[in-house]
Order: sequence, then C-alpha cells, then structure tokens
Amino acid sequence: MRSLALPKLVWAGMIYVAIIVSLLFVARGMNGYERANFGDLVYGRSWKPYCYRTLVPLVVRSITSAIPASVRQSIERRANDRLNQLHRSQRVRLWFEGLQWDRHYIVEHFVSVFVVFCCVLAYMILILKICDYWIDMDQTVRCITPVLAGLLLPLHFNYYSYLYDPGTWVVFPLAVLFISRKQWWPLLLLFPIAVLQKETAILLVLLWMIRVRSIQQPLKVSGAQVAVMLCVYIAVKAVITHIFIHNRGSFVEVHLFDHSLPMVVHQPVVFLSVVAGIAVIVALIRSLRFEAPGFLLLGFGLCFAAQFGLAIFLGFVDELRGYYELLPLIMPLVVVVIVRSMGLKANFKVSKMAG
Repeated sequence: MRSLALPKLVWAGMIYVAIIVSLLFVARGMNGYERANFGDLVYGRSWKPYCYRTLVPLVVRSITSAIPASVRQSIERRANDRLNQLHRSQRVRLWFEGLQWDRHYIVEHFVSVFVVFCCVLAYMILILKICDYWIDMDQTVRCITPVLAGLLLPLHFNYYSYLYDPGTWVVFPLAVLFISRKQWWPLLLLFPIAVLQKETAILLVLLWMIRVRSIQQPLKVSGAQVAVMLCVYIAVKAVITHIFIHNRGSFVEVHLFDHSLPMVVHQPVVFLSVVAGIAVIVALIRSLRFEAPGFLLLGFGLCFAAQFGLAIFLGFVDELRGYYELLPLIMPLVVVVIVRSMGLKANFKVSKMAG
C-alpha cells in the first residue's frame, strides 16, 4: 500500500482534478452521435458495435435501478422544474443544450457523472501504482504523478464523449498492473470484465505474451495461458453478440472513405497534427530506448501500431479517445521525461533487457 501513502493535500488535489476532469468529460456531450446516444447505451438499444461495450452502461443502469422509484421520480421532477426555471435565461438554455442531457434520463445522467468521477480517481491511483512498479521515485515525484495523469486525460476529449469510455481508464490500467507484476490469476479474473468493457481487451493477450517472454516462462505454460484467454475472449464476445443480435448496425463501422482518406485532402491541419503526434511519440521512445523496460516499449509500440492501423479503416485516427488503452503503457515514460525536465529524479527500476 506504499503507493497510496500520500499527503492529505495530494489526495485533495486528486479529488479536485477528478471533479474537473469529470465535468470536462461530460461537458463534451454524450449525445453527439445518434447511433450511440446516452439513453440507448444505458439501456442496450444503441447500434452495433457500440452496444457491445456494455460494462459502464451496465453499472449506470444497475445503480439507477437500485434507487427507489419514489426517489428517482422526485429527483426527475425537481430537476426538470429547476431546468424550466433556468431555461428562461438564454445563456443557461444554450449551456444545457450544449451539455446534451436528455431530460428523460436525468437520474441516469447524474449517476453517470458519479461513475465518471470514480473512474478518473481510480485511473490516477492505478497510474501511480504502475509507475511505482517500474520507476524509482522519491516522494515529490510520487505526489506529482497521479495529478499529472489526471490532468493529461482531457487532452483526449477532442470529439464527443461516450458513456463507456471511462471503464477503459480503470480496466486497462488494472490489467497492465497485473501483467507488470506477472499476476496471471488476477488477470484472468479481470479479463472477462475487460472484454465486456471493449473489444480491445484482445490487446491484453498480446501484452501478456510480451511480459512472459521477458521472464522466459516455459512455452507450454505460456501457450496454455494464451489459449485460455483467447477462449474466454471468444466466449464472452459470443454471448454479447447473441444478446445484441437484433440491434441495428453491423459488427464494425468502416470510416476509411468517409473520414481517414478525406482528412488528408480536406483537413490538412488535422492530418499534420496526427503526423506531428506520431513524431513526438517516436522521439519519446527513442530518448528512453536504452533505459526503459522492454515490456513498456515493445508493448506500447505493438499496441499503438495495432490501434492506429485499425483506426485508419474502422475509426478516426485523430480521435484521441480511441487510444485510451495505451495510457498505462506510455504514462511511465511520460512521467520520467516530464519530472526530469523539472529537475527532479526519476529512473527506471529495471533495464530494457530485463523487461
């Protein structure tokens, strides 16, 4: 529990940052895309493939259903009455329209804000624990790390927010922490939940393979572990696919011709920003290639290549929220670079060859 031994002032700062980040996330609007609007996500009516990302919607739906009906009705009535009064102000009306909250799901929206806050706070704690595992940090750096992790999250809010995204902030860092510690059974217990969160859970299989390779685990054991994870992945995906078989949409969405290729011609600034971002990442990795753990470098490189390649065809390459899975792998590298630039000491505990 050493990594949680932080001064009260730091905890207060983390809570404050979690509140701000949560509000920024919600302020981006969670009803911006009609195929994955808030109410449909919560109640399983959204289009495929968005309906498959069911973990956070399930949590919001479960908490909401646990609230007594009389309490929910009272909250809805008071909230709507208050909104009707506030809507007399044009500024408030425009603000609420920008927030994109659906009045039919007022309680669910309030619950989602609480869930997002908890996810941001958990994310900061998990990033601290991951950095604590890989980096030799003094108390000052340990105090800076979780706050820095939280402050960097809003950089990914360049498109709409989706209800299911905060789950990735928790599930993937927790899985990376288990993989870093070579904890197979906790990882296996978490893995079905990760699949419920998002199909990118398959990347955890790749990361486990990289990790056990670095510790020279017997091939038979590693092969059996990978086979079990793949079976779990297929089984959970099969169940989810069956549950939502009648939802509209297809298994994947292709955006190569309606976004990726047109972006090069019609949005050159965005395209150049993507290129510049990749250049910064390459420079970061090159600057630490002789001292950073091989697991972090290779894991990030392969996962980034996989996600970026798929984003060209199936997503928006410039939509930074699509790369949340990479944060627990790159944050230790970012922390080392930033704290060193501040004149503080931060060194990796193991060499690249040690993994």
